[in-house]
Amino acid sequence: ACMGARAEYLEEYYKKNEIEDDMKFNLTHGEVKIGESVVVNLECKNSSDEVRSVKVVMTGTSITYMGKPLGLVKRMEHTLFTPEKQTSRCALYVSPEDYIGRIPPDGALKVAVRAEVQGTEQIYTVSEQFDFNKPKIVLTPNKSTIRKGQAIKLKIQLENPLKLPLKNARIRLEAARNLRPVNINCGQVKPRHKISATVSVPTRKVGKRRFVASFDSEELKDIQGECVVTIID
Repeated sequence: ACMGARAEYLEEYYKKNEIEDDMKFNLTHGEVKIGESVVVNLECKNSSDEVRSVKVVMTGTSITYMGKPLGLVKRMEHTLFTPEKQTSRCALYVSPEDYIGRIPPDGALKVAVRAEVQGTEQIYTVSEQFDFNKPKIVLTPNKSTIRKGQAIKLKIQLENPLKLPLKNARIRLEAARNLRPVNINCGQVKPRHKISATVSVPTRKVGKRRFVASFDSEELKDIQGECVVTIID
């Protein structure tokens, strides 16, 4: 009986002393491109009639494509003073120099945010995974329609988006039922350098054929581009 009465007392106590959350939080970001800075913004809106102090910690972590954490990339700690009925902002800036070499080519950046409002003890936590948008290979045929037996020329173009060289770069060109894989060794690609190669491909079977080019290197992987060519008799 005593335990039940105490539980009811505590419940009533917390109801009377409960402070409504008066800070609203919003996490925003722009497009995340490989080779460019990642900017994650936290917006803190104060709906109360008092100044609010908010302690913010934003942490960027390298993870594998399976989500396994690998290590810290960038950490930011800041205290925001938000006047009554106003909004304050802070941001985590992750430059290419911060994440290149720390995030694997097929990995991602995970950002965790924790904001604690001083005085009310309101706590906001959120995490988000950022997969980098990578460039695409531009694969251009010299003709969209060609007769069987004639060779078609495919132009392969790609720009290195990073400010560092790509080592052991290679391109692979494939087409189901029409082409044995063609491998092109590009060696080392200079920073911001454009790769361009033209491959002459025989045509053996009639119909629409999809050609796919893929690019891999130690620093940048899983880049693709495709085109469709119609082969006629």
